[in-house]
Amino acid sequence: MRHETPPPIEYGTGPMEIWISRLLLSGVLLSAAIILAGFILLLLRGGIGGESLSDVVDKQKTVADFGTILRGIGRADGKSLIQLGLFVLILTPISRVAMSVFFFLRERDRVFAAITAIVLCILVGGLIGSAFK
Repeated sequence: MRHETPPPIEYGTGPMEIWISRLLLSGVLLSAAIILAGFILLLLRGGIGGESLSDVVDKQKTVADFGTILRGIGRADGKSLIQLGLFVLILTPISRVAMSVFFFLRERDRVFAAITAIVLCILVGGLIGSAFK
């Protein structure tokens, strides 16, 4: 009698992990494209005027609230586009946590959904709280 061994379980290759990896990759690529577009726009409009990269993105020297970023993009301001790219990069792991909550709820895993929802609330609270400093 011949015994067949089951195939080994491959962790990290399920639908949840695939969707999350696609989300993370898309977020990073989108962020990089936006930042690159901002740098190109800066160079086309006369460079960064002797400022260093840290000056371009420094919150103390450039107001970086979302409304200001959107108004700057409307004026074709490269610095605002770079800041938007950084904002997208910050939101990428937060959206990963939000997607995990959805997947855990779909799998009816209430414990992990609750834990992940708490982590999401902490992340969003930290992001909102940092905007008011």
